[in-house]
Amino acid sequence: TPGPRRHHLGLDATTWAAQRRHRARRTTPPSTAMGKKNRGNRGGSSGDAGASMKQQRLANEARRAEAKAAERAEKKKANPLSRTSSTTRAHLTQAAFVALPLSAATQRAIHEVLGYETMTLVQEQTLPVALTGKDVIAKAKTGTGKTIGFLLPTIERLAGGGGGRGRGVRALAISP
Repeated sequence: TPGPRRHHLGLDATTWAAQRRHRARRTTPPSTAMGKKNRGNRGGSSGDAGASMKQQRLANEARRAEAKAAERAEKKKANPLSRTSSTTRAHLTQAAFVALPLSAATQRAIHEVLGYETMTLVQEQTLPVALTGKDVIAKAKTGTGKTIGFLLPTIERLAGGGGGRGRGVRALAISP
């Protein structure tokens, strides 16, 4: 019975069947491709071929399990209480927070409370400039650490007595 695909392509039954066989041969993985002569050995009950295929399958499953375990270990957070996202972890650099001119209390909070040791790219580029008192405008993807990039200099300035002791607003953070 002609199917809608054959009719749509305008192929007769013989041409369609030949193309289907060709596609099946082309997409069959080499490890499972068997000619007509080898079809009797498929079950693995006779000979080493079945046992060998089973060993290969088990080895492949073991490799996949090891890869998944390594991936989970890599994604594991240093601080389980931290809200650090995978996006943030993907943007981490080798630059350490201890290299910044921050107060001991801030350094301790970054390390012990937040569990951070290294900065993200946006933090590495903005914090040294912002800590000198200069204004910085930064644009980066959500979750890459912009908040710490502007908050640390603000906290340092307020804790160090900078920004005046008047009764007015000493810091303003605008966030969507």
